[in-house]
Amino acid sequence: MSSFGRDLPKSIEDLMVRNISTECPYCGDTVALLPQCKPLSDLYDYSYFVALCPNYKRHHCKPIFAVYQSLNDYITERYPIPTFDASTMHEAIPYAIRQDYAEARRCLYVNAYKGAITLLRRVVEAVSCDRLGEKSKDKNGRTKRLNDLINLMLAEGLITKDLSDSAHEIRLFGNYGAHVQDDGLDTVERDEALDAREITWQILYTVYVAPYKTKELALKRQKKSEG
Repeated sequence: MSSFGRDLPKSIEDLMVRNISTECPYCGDTVALLPQCKPLSDLYDYSYFVALCPNYKRHHCKPIFAVYQSLNDYITERYPIPTFDASTMHEAIPYAIRQDYAEARRCLYVNAYKGAITLLRRVVEAVSCDRLGEKSKDKNGRTKRLNDLINLMLAEGLITKDLSDSAHEIRLFGNYGAHVQDDGLDTVERDEALDAREITWQILYTVYVAPYKTKELALKRQKKSEG
């Protein structure tokens, strides 16, 4: 226990049972870190340690310096600071959409959860407009409401019912992040923002990345059969 009576990790084994999952600054995956040394703790509520990403052999991830907060049981910082660069994301995703998603991730890193979830809502809307084309416009040429866009994406078979429900949750939380509310739901917590980021990535993967990879796999199979 520290001088303030908080339960700080004292060993690698103690760290392993804590919530030390975070986004690897090298491969971008959300992983449970592998501590490589005994943590050093300060007099307050923070522990410092060096760790590896579980993907370090496959992705050549280098050591990570992590800061763990015992009070809230999560990694508050990790170094090097991730670049969150749109150019590192899959090329099948339109670049402008990648930029918004990357900016949302930067907001998450500095605990700007309202900003993050507002940008994630923007990503969902941009995906809808991109995939629906002219169907995303009303009779006056204006973009339809996001609620209608998500429903139309489902009707067109571009997303599943589960992803449609998830997209609606991002829409609603995005509204809370962008507008003053009178229902007590105008705050966005860390876990909510992280869930929204994960859901948004699933939408991006389903709409853009999976079809791209499927097409590439089919082309490779075709070439092998012809050869």
